[in-house]
Amino acid sequence: MNYASMKDKFEASMVIVQLKKKYEDFYRYTFYQDLINPVQSASPELIFASGDDIDDQIRIMESEKGIVGCLMRTENEVTEVGYAKANHELF
Repeated sequence: MNYASMKDKFEASMVIVQLKKKYEDFYRYTFYQDLINPVQSASPELIFASGDDIDDQIRIMESEKGIVGCLMRTENEVTEVGYAKANHELF
């Protein structure tokens, strides 16, 4: 997990739209940014998952259409990714 790179992407208003296995057994986030109509959270409530728990993150993103990763935080020395429903025409 390259948390410094993720932090830069979140600061640039990018969101996670996919977590996919690439390069053998390594997972990669797919980030997205719409420059004309930025993606924003449609829900004030975030669902957090440990950055190391790939299965939980995939489950959250697949639980409902339009869920995107939009925030990263560190709680008790564990880095977590926050997911929320997006209000964007692509989702």
